[in-house]
Amino acid sequence: MMQKNLSLKNIREAKKNFLSFSLAFVPVNFIFLCLGVLFFIYMQTLGIAVPAQTDSIYPLLATRYLPAATGIFFMLGVIAAAFSSANSALVAMTTSFTVDIYGVSGKSEAQQKRIRFYAHLAIAALLALILLLFNAFHNDSVVRAIFKFAGYTYGPLLGLFFTGICLKYRVHDRAVPYIAALSILLTVLIDTFSEQLLAGYRFGFEILLVNGLLTAIGLFLFRCKNEGEK
Repeated sequence: MMQKNLSLKNIREAKKNFLSFSLAFVPVNFIFLCLGVLFFIYMQTLGIAVPAQTDSIYPLLATRYLPAATGIFFMLGVIAAAFSSANSALVAMTTSFTVDIYGVSGKSEAQQKRIRFYAHLAIAALLALILLLFNAFHNDSVVRAIFKFAGYTYGPLLGLFFTGICLKYRVHDRAVPYIAALSILLTVLIDTFSEQLLAGYRFGFEILLVNGLLTAIGLFLFRCKNEGEK
C-alpha cells in the first residue's frame, strides 16, 4: 500500500488511493468474518472439536472433512499468499540492509550484486529460523501474535509520525534510534509488570499507544533548542 502511494504523481492521488484501498478492506474483512462464523457452525453441526490453536481450523476442515478439491485449493492459496508476502518482506529487508545499513552506493555494480545476493540469502535463512522458533515456542494465534508484536515495533513509528505531523519542533537525529529502542524496552517492561503496577490491569493491543506515547515523550525531551541543531 505504501509503495502504491509513493508511485502516484501527487498527494491528492495518494489520498484517494489510501481511502479507496482502506474502504475496499471493509467488505473483504466482512467476508472473512462470515467465513469464520460458518466454519464454527459447521464444526458444531458435525460435532468436531475446536482445536486449541484456532489457526488450525481451516487446515483441519480443508484436509479432513471437506472435499479433496478444497484441500488442493487451500494449499495453492496458502503457497501463493506465503510466497507473495515473503517476497515483499525479503526484498524490503534486503534493500534496507544493503542501502541503509551496509552502504553499497559507493561500490561497483558487480560488488553490489554480490552483496545483495548474500544479504538476501542470509535474511531468508534468518526469517526461516524465526518462523521455526515461533512455531516451536508460541501457542497463541498468528493474528494475535502479530498484533502483539506490532505493539512493540510500530510504537516508535507511531510516536515519530505523531511528532512529525502534529508538532513543529526539530529533534536531534542521532538520538532518535536510542529513543525508539528505549521506548520498546520500557513498553516490554510495562506490559510484563502491568498487573503489579496497575492493580491487576493487563494491557492488550492498546500497548501500541503506550509505546507511541513513550517515543513522543522521548522526542520532546531531545528536541533541538536552536533551529540549526541536528
